[in-house]
Amino acid sequence: MEIVRGGTDPRLARAARGADSRAHGGALRQFLVDDKGSVAIAVFGLPSMSHADDARRAVTFAVEVVAALEAGGLAGGRAGIATGDAFCGAVGPETRCEYAVYGDCVNVAARLMTLSSRSDVSGSKSSVLA
Repeated sequence: MEIVRGGTDPRLARAARGADSRAHGGALRQFLVDDKGSVAIAVFGLPSMSHADDARRAVTFAVEVVAALEAGGLAGGRAGIATGDAFCGAVGPETRCEYAVYGDCVNVAARLMTLSSRSDVSGSKSSVLA
């Protein structure tokens, strides 16, 4: 799992789409813009989309997104990657249902992202060794 963060510039969405998580076997789960900046959440290893090398795929995707941000004039993009078990599935009533991913690995990825230096990709030990 991975979280990529940049400024509040719409070029982040273009960079995330340009790197295309699906080409790496992942899915762009969510894209948010708030007072802290822009955040894109991509997940790898979802049911029916898992691969033996999902951690490597996530790292490759993160490096591509950070590079695309740099190339687009948005220096300072950061990524955090963590592996582990997570709940993923539909949450909420039929009228307002969303696909959600919850788990310690999601929180660890977010923390790693905030601790990363600018224009950097940080991963948990299990992600790096995978």
